[in-house]
Amino acid sequence: MMRQGNQRQSAGDSSTQIQGQTVVVYQGVTEDRAAEIAEYKAKQVIEKFGLDGRAIAHARISSFDEQLVAEFATKGLLETFRDPGFQILLNRAQLQAASTEDQADHELITKLLVGRASQRQKTVHLAVSRAVETVDSLDDETLTGLTLLWYTLNTQPATTDPLMSLKFRDNAYGKLLQTAPLPSGTRWLDDLDLLGLMNCDFSQARYLKNLESLAIERRPGLFGRGLAADEAKHIQDRLRDIDRDLASLLTPHSLIPGQFRLNVVGKESCQELADSHQLPRDRREKLEEIFEICGIGTVDQKARDKATELIEGMPNYSTVRAWFNEFNTSIDVRITAAGVAIAYSNANRFIDVDGLGTLAEVLDKRK
Repeated sequence: MMRQGNQRQSAGDSSTQIQGQTVVVYQGVTEDRAAEIAEYKAKQVIEKFGLDGRAIAHARISSFDEQLVAEFATKGLLETFRDPGFQILLNRAQLQAASTEDQADHELITKLLVGRASQRQKTVHLAVSRAVETVDSLDDETLTGLTLLWYTLNTQPATTDPLMSLKFRDNAYGKLLQTAPLPSGTRWLDDLDLLGLMNCDFSQARYLKNLESLAIERRPGLFGRGLAADEAKHIQDRLRDIDRDLASLLTPHSLIPGQFRLNVVGKESCQELADSHQLPRDRREKLEEIFEICGIGTVDQKARDKATELIEGMPNYSTVRAWFNEFNTSIDVRITAAGVAIAYSNANRFIDVDGLGTLAEVLDKRK
């Protein structure tokens, strides 16, 4: 960006005026400049250590800074290095990087800082600031457990086909299971609670449902009853009478061969469809009636049994199911904002989280 300085001059009659100007050129933060800023901030951190530890701290921070600058360059976020608030967080991140030689920890901290730099919301800044301070206290198993627990409780596949939904989940679980064995027992939950990443209630007044029930009951439209061909044809004709485009809602039921279902997630889809098609009140009521006839919102036992059978036969899904169902009936949990930031950022190392929304959106949706 270029800015010209103010120009003022005066001259008498018949005089010659020579006008000068000052040109100030502003350049964006380059990778070299970002590296210089990181190095300057690193010196402040290294001075906190005794002479014997400075060489190790310098090597670890240098490795982390190199990774961080490269990631920010790739994401187009180098301008963030100008921000004093970010520089304060960078100091904390470098301090954490100095305390661990684990490259996975450095990668996780980098992902956290990318999330903070990408979004201006204070909720994100608060969550990331707290999360950065806990990374070196998480062992690999606990981190894997936190990530899988968050992914299980707070995300859903985008597809509205029940079989594809289960397969998508199994594939994602496989990628998230690559890092470390799953934690056993419940001590790891205590550790997360102590770190402020999770709130745990062991009173058994409330507890989590088993994994298959969570998967099925949160999206009942995918696991509703099947419609025989004649009934499906009748429903399709009624949908076409409401709006021609709605006829495409009828789709084969991938869990019950030879039968059909409405391709919707649940009862809330009725309102969404009515709004998107700008249906008048009388047609909205007809659509609501069709949803009732099709049993949208009620899980069909045949579909439930088939889904459970498929989950048990999927290598990754069944592994997570067995692990989750060992502790689910003895605890209720709420993952904190910092815990969500860590789980989301860690998942981002292995799977594409773009479909889940930004970290800010994920934090807003948490219960």
